[in-house]
Amino acid sequence: MPPPAFKPASVGIHKDVDADYRALEAAARSGSKPQQGIWKRLAAARIRLAQDALWGDVIPFEDIPDYFRTRYDVDNLYCLDLKGDVRCFYTVAAAGILFLDIVDHEEYDKWFPPKGRKRRR
Repeated sequence: MPPPAFKPASVGIHKDVDADYRALEAAARSGSKPQQGIWKRLAAARIRLAQDALWGDVIPFEDIPDYFRTRYDVDNLYCLDLKGDVRCFYTVAAAGILFLDIVDHEEYDKWFPPKGRKRRR
């Protein structure tokens, strides 16, 4: 039997990227097709994460890029595939979820390159 889900006390967006999320939502509401798909997947992910905070792909502690450690001071990191080549990162802090950056595959590959390529921290 799997362990019980961890239901977070809250699901929020980090203040440093809140404007980015608002811009994505505005673009989705104005009819931009790519942003509509991303926003729809993000909304579905928020609902799912409200039921199980540990649903995303775990980034092992030693693989957390320095970018996230220094910018957000995180010691845990999760990744969600949203749509196509778009990834979203979040952390679990103070019993809640905090959404961090949404990046394209090019940026993602800098932090987590395919085998054989050097990683940028």
